[in-house]
Amino acid sequence: MGMLNAIETGKVKESTITAAVGRILVQMDRFGYLDKGTKHDVTPEDRAFNTPILQKTAEDAAVLLKNENFALPISTAELASVALIGPGAAQTIAIGLPGGKGPGIPSSQVGTVAAIEKVTGKKVVFAVANDMTGVPVPAAALSHGGTPGLLRGTQADAQLDFTLSNGRALPPGSQATWSGALTIPSDGSYMLALQVLGAAGIAHAGWTDCGAYRESGPPRLDPASNQDNVLPTTDGLDNARNLLSLKAGPHEISVAATGEQAGQPVQIRLAWVTPQATAS
Repeated sequence: MGMLNAIETGKVKESTITAAVGRILVQMDRFGYLDKGTKHDVTPEDRAFNTPILQKTAEDAAVLLKNENFALPISTAELASVALIGPGAAQTIAIGLPGGKGPGIPSSQVGTVAAIEKVTGKKVVFAVANDMTGVPVPAAALSHGGTPGLLRGTQADAQLDFTLSNGRALPPGSQATWSGALTIPSDGSYMLALQVLGAAGIAHAGWTDCGAYRESGPPRLDPASNQDNVLPTTDGLDNARNLLSLKAGPHEISVAATGEQAGQPVQIRLAWVTPQATAS
């Protein structure tokens, strides 16, 4: 039921809406937002001011469930025997879903490994364990009509890998569709990922749907994608992943990208983690 219908039928009183809006306006007035013109320029972040506040907040929010044999706190001298395992050690796990749970700015996030190394000046042993970014699907696995590459309009792209990190991002607002076949080298479980930023993207094939969507707000995963975007890629792209049991041979695939209107470059990549990479 829409709000207008709720008011017209008496389920919600107009005075209730007025009171709710009033509370918002009171806070806007409190911080001086009502008596100033619209501000469109970006205010630089004062990170030197924010850092101690964020550190104190993190320390106060930490919960230690068990400290067997008083393993914590770890002294600087003991760091030579500490190993961190899992992708969340190198990246900040920030889940972004509809409902106000923003994922933050990946480029500004510092993982545990980097933080410890900065504070102590020591190198920390780290293993990713589960690779959630993978690598671009290689050119040898992509074709169309028996010829190499995925077809985009009248041209063929050897790989679907257009990002700022490799200097090949597409212009803002770009719209493109790639089609062809993805050849699976051997039977097994493959993590396939559509990694996107600055655009809406979706991949279709006979065996799955996976998509990622990001415009002005937190990323929203296509409902057919059966995993949340727990971590962005290591270069900051939204990461819609599916773990699939696939048979060897060619599989038809199409991928579409529709650039957002915020003027950001369109980044899109088709990536995978093969069974062989997982075993290693």
